Amino acid sequence: MNTFNQKLSNKILFFALIFSIFFLNTAVAEAITVEELRAQILKLQTQIAELEKQIAEVQLKSTLWCHNFMIDLKHREKNEEVRALQIALEKEGLFKWSATGYFGPITFQAVKLFQEKYQKEILEPWGFKKGTGFVGPTTRTKLNELYGCTKVSISSLFPQQGDTVVIKIKTDLPPEKVKGSLNSKKINFSKIAGDLIGIVGISAKEKAGKYNLLINFPDGSQYANILNIVERKFPVTELVVTKELEEKGFTPSKIVENITTKENLILKEILSIYTPKAYFDQSFIYPLEKIKDVGAFGNIRKSGEITLQHLGVDLEADIGNSVYAINDGVVRFSQELTTYGKTIIIDHGLGIFSLYLHLDEFKVFEGKTVKRGEIVALSGNTGYSIAPHLHWGVKISGASVDPLRFIKTTEKELPKEGVALKIINRILKWGHHTPPTPRLIDTIIIHSSYDALGDNPYSVDGVIQEYKLYGVSSHYLISRDGIIYCLAPDEDIAYHAGISKMPDGRTNVNDFSIGIELIYTKTDSPKEIQYQSLVQLVKYLQQKYNIQNKNILGHKDITPERKTDPWNFDWKKFIKMLK
Repeated sequence: MNTFNQKLSNKILFFALIFSIFFLNTAVAEAITVEELRAQILKLQTQIAELEKQIAEVQLKSTLWCHNFMIDLKHREKNEEVRALQIALEKEGLFKWSATGYFGPITFQAVKLFQEKYQKEILEPWGFKKGTGFVGPTTRTKLNELYGCTKVSISSLFPQQGDTVVIKIKTDLPPEKVKGSLNSKKINFSKIAGDLIGIVGISAKEKAGKYNLLINFPDGSQYANILNIVERKFPVTELVVTKELEEKGFTPSKIVENITTKENLILKEILSIYTPKAYFDQSFIYPLEKIKDVGAFGNIRKSGEITLQHLGVDLEADIGNSVYAINDGVVRFSQELTTYGKTIIIDHGLGIFSLYLHLDEFKVFEGKTVKRGEIVALSGNTGYSIAPHLHWGVKISGASVDPLRFIKTTEKELPKEGVALKIINRILKWGHHTPPTPRLIDTIIIHSSYDALGDNPYSVDGVIQEYKLYGVSSHYLISRDGIIYCLAPDEDIAYHAGISKMPDGRTNVNDFSIGIELIYTKTDSPKEIQYQSLVQLVKYLQQKYNIQNKNILGHKDITPERKTDPWNFDWKKFIKMLK
């Protein structure tokens, strides 16, 4: 309690003490009549009530004050909601009178000034330029954003067709207690980094106009706003079929028939799966190392009377480029289709799916859990494809959204982690073998090495050539610039540890461990980007195989008589980053 509050409380105690002393002596104070005594009591009660009111007002105006504005308010109303409105307007510097709870002309004018102060959020959705003085949904939304006990933020109130809208709620409530909707469509929330997150997809085919956004809380309070979906002009292009594709049986009509009557029905069943939680806990990433748009989202492809809208984005890629999972999730589909070619669909939870088409090779299969940045496929030219590329799509509760805009929006609104886990497969033909029975992995061994035979000690190719010379390999190799290469499958025994013994007495460490090699020389140490990549990789492996920190060791810890690596490795820093 602040000093002023304490003084008021002391006054109340003082009056109460005087009253008690006065009351106890009334029996012997013959000059005091019963009527006079009652008048004194009434006066004291009035003074106490006034002081209590002052305390309440001070508390309401304190910097910790918050209020959920739940109902519309208009001129000439009188209630506690109006009183809270006046306090909020005072905090905005727009109302300099006592908070009486009466919505009079001064309050009306202050509301108009408040609306014009936040014109974009409050007035523009309705097409107004001047304040109305009426406290409706958008005014209440702004009041709740500034002074509400539950904070709600919207990434955009004016999304275009194909955009993504992220709703973030700062609250301790569990996701299932908060109900959201956009018109009649349900919005689901998941707890991510302490906030409730809801991700809404605005379909490329969604009709432009005003949509009612409602969020209901268990205490009966409600967040209400207007989402203004803006029309987006999509270019019209030619639906091209080359002679080579015609020889494979593709024609414009056949393409549309395959998509609408066969392939989309297969995908619709997959995309109807709903996972009520988010598999991810950070922002999404791009599926390729380099991003160049060669086929825009939403463009309308025509051939005579045949029309087909492109509901993904085509990215430039050669045959064999690594394709990464854009976030954590579960592979729901990995099959080859006539038009879409080799296709992978990943379920990220909350109704969000990523689609990867025209692939050359699958690296994961249905049912597999994948991590953000994990290689899931190699790009290709399968199905209806004029040239090698990656068709990448994102769907949110069935709505096709622009993948490039989806990434930009979620980057701003979702938590970020330093380095995305991206693993480039470069499986060697030596240095490892598949055991006859599946092995139990519970250990990670960290090594360091460099190219001692070539001109560049940090050469990945040079280090791999030395591996070939000695017939050895680690499972993973981290280059000087932090790129992670997978040289042997996890399930294989890789020859990285040699004759070795664990602190717990176990020998033949290759049998139950994964080896990770960092490229740097004996006279330097790992770069920051290498530490970051190593931490990301180790976290991934720990989660996958339940590996304890005590079983993350250096090469020298298991072969102290003959090895000294990893050289100049900062174990304290590494463990701190891991935690």
